[in-house]
Order: sequence, then structure tokens, then C-alpha cells
Amino acid sequence: MMVISLNNDLTVINDVSETLKMLVENSISELPPNSVVFDSPGDIQKTNKSGLSLFLYQISENADLKNQDVVDIGSNQIQSPPLALDLHYLLTPYAQTRQTEQIIMSKLVRTFHDNSIVNDSLLRNSLREVGNKELHIIFNTVPLEQLNNLWGTFHETPYKLSVSYLVTPILISSDRIAETTRVLSKQSSFINKQG
Repeated sequence: MMVISLNNDLTVINDVSETLKMLVENSISELPPNSVVFDSPGDIQKTNKSGLSLFLYQISENADLKNQDVVDIGSNQIQSPPLALDLHYLLTPYAQTRQTEQIIMSKLVRTFHDNSIVNDSLLRNSLREVGNKELHIIFNTVPLEQLNNLWGTFHETPYKLSVSYLVTPILISSDRIAETTRVLSKQSSFINKQG
């Protein structure tokens, strides 16, 4: 894994959202143009427009990738391992009828099922530049109590049909680079005790 890109990963999280948005817009004809937004369901409810809320509600560290090795980037330099993140999204369709919302939801879950691994060809440039080769889109069943707590943060917004997805792993390169020196010789000594 060659990771160097120190400044190109500042848009990585947004680029993941843009990748999901592109997948959705290319698959669901019932959504009007430019109607997939990153606003919360509470924000989109106020606009009274049809569309889809693609709301990033939580970012967490990926525990499985926490203890990666340092990266040899050549020229006698090593880079600290990248930070690996999990992104949690809540997706909520808005339409004139509940029937249309259910059709949008059906197409949405099929789209993410069919594209559960987003590979290099669909990733935006900054994602590839920092070592992201593929992203996994995983259906995330949220317990009812947690879902109620989440919807409770959207003040005075009635619950709507929603689905949660986890996108993982998202790599963000480290700024820490250290110089290394090559070992040119090694000296060993042995004590021979005979007795």
C-alpha cells in the first residue's frame, strides 16, 4: 500500500458522499434532478420538495484496521499508517406519495445491494490517491431505540421510512513522515564459555 498524498485527502469524506450520490442519481429515475442532498431529514422536511436525504450522521474509527504497519514510501522515509474510518448514513426519501417513496426505497436498497463493493473505477480521484481501492456499502440495521434517538434530534420532524448504511473502510493518510537510515553493517560478539 503506497500512501503519500498529504493534502489531497482533505475531501475524502465528502468524496464518499458524492460517490454514493452518483450511484443513487444514476439508478433512481423517480428522483428529480439534483434532489439527492446531504441535509438531514429535518432540513429537507422544511423545504417540502421531493428528493432523498443522504445524511452522514456518524463517523467512527475502524477498529479492525487500527493497528496497521507503517508505510515505506521510498527515499529512506516511512509514513505512519493511515486512519481508517467507518461512515454511517441515514437515507430518507421524500415524495408526493408514500407509494413513490416506497418505490424509491426499493430501488435504493437494490442499488446498494448490486454495488455493495464500489471499486477503483467509480471512486473519485482523492479517494484513490490516498490508497482507497474499494469501499464496502453494508446494510446497517439500527436498533429501534437508537433510531428513535436519532430521529429525536430532528426537532418536530415526524418519522419517515429510512434506511441506514455503513460505508467502510475510508482511508485518510497520516501527515507524519519519518526519515529512516539503512543498516550498512552489523557487529556481533559471542562469548564462548567452556568449562
